[in-house]
Amino acid sequence: EDKEPLFDSVKTIIGMLEVTTEFAQNITFNRQRIAHALPAGYLDATTVADYLVKK
Repeated sequence: EDKEPLFDSVKTIIGMLEVTTEFAQNITFNRQRIAHALPAGYLDATTVADYLVKK
């Protein structure tokens, strides 16, 4: 009875890994867009957060 939360957590993690695996296999990147955005600093979370706060 005390292990039920553990089993629920394991089921959740397995489901997340299945979705993540499918996502990772199908992801594509627009290399030109990345190359253009990289020097401007638009690819880090801090820049995005700052932009959203200012907006």
